[in-house]
Amino acid sequence: MNIQIREASEADLKVIQQLAYDIWPETYSPILSQEQIRYMLELFYSLKALHTEYHKEGYHFFIMRIGSIDAGYACVERKDAAHWHLHKIYLHQRYQGQGIGKKLIQHVEHVASQNGARYMTLNVNRYNIARYFYEACGYSIIKEDDIPIGNDFWMNDYIMRKDFTPE
Repeated sequence: MNIQIREASEADLKVIQQLAYDIWPETYSPILSQEQIRYMLELFYSLKALHTEYHKEGYHFFIMRIGSIDAGYACVERKDAAHWHLHKIYLHQRYQGQGIGKKLIQHVEHVASQNGARYMTLNVNRYNIARYFYEACGYSIIKEDDIPIGNDFWMNDYIMRKDFTPE
């Protein structure tokens, strides 16, 4: 299987938006209402929101291509010299469970560590089974966080952290 990961260009934001609209409903329908999923997609994945995030200093977007198909994406932010935060990482369901998602998170971690990161954090919904994927990749829960996002919706998350060993 030919897998490539590239840093996303601004033109790729439409690809990321389409992937989110394809992936999110199946990922979150077991734990969030359809109304909240629609609200969050608009909040985080409108082209305006993606452009704003893309142009923030320290943000990096990546797209994973499998063969000829854009199948996943990630977004990471450099918070400071030592701390990077993984904001987004999603892989189309047809490719999950094959070790492919691990390649994407490892790529992001490698970029971060090559740029001085000593650790990475991420947020995951407390009811999202992706938590177990992150644990298998070396992340540990460090706290719970309840974040109001508007419209009477909340993100009920774990914050997870992975420390990198010096190279």
